[in-house]
Amino acid sequence: MYNNMQEFALEDHVAVLKALAAQNAYMDLDRLGVIGHSFGGFTAMKAILGYPDFYKAAVASAGPYDMYGMYSLDSFFDPPKFAKSADDHSSPLPSNWGNVDLTRQAGRLKGKLMIGYGDLDENAYPAVTARMVNALIAANKEFDLIYMPNRSHSFSDEPYFVRRTWDFFVRNLMGAEPPKDYAFGKLP
Repeated sequence: MYNNMQEFALEDHVAVLKALAAQNAYMDLDRLGVIGHSFGGFTAMKAILGYPDFYKAAVASAGPYDMYGMYSLDSFFDPPKFAKSADDHSSPLPSNWGNVDLTRQAGRLKGKLMIGYGDLDENAYPAVTARMVNALIAANKEFDLIYMPNRSHSFSDEPYFVRRTWDFFVRNLMGAEPPKDYAFGKLP
């Protein structure tokens, strides 16, 4: 995906999962979920929006859904190539970044989605999550939102967030009610 975020796609993942399911009867593609944190959160969101008939549920946390304010993008791109002239306002993103703004795809959501974020995230800023949430609201989509106060970018292994993630998948992929208020011990 170097210098080519627009072409960053998950076709290979979908193809592999279909091939594995064809060989393994225990795999149920009607109950397929995806989870990711940080750039994995971007990828989980891209999966459920890009393949809305394939992925049934997603947990996306601390994701740079529109890539604004993401400090580490220089590892994925050559130096930015901005507009050729002052009159060219076609995109607020550098021209070689492609279409990395997942907020534009919010209307494609069909499955169940849970978004998590920390309000002190120094990597994928809370404003990025707010823009994704606003796009989902504008598209009249239902989703769950987990706000983790006083948390930086690294909250995905906290017992509360792990339990809420598991509960989300149990409810939305298994159709069962998880144990009420289950408490994890300290995770490694």
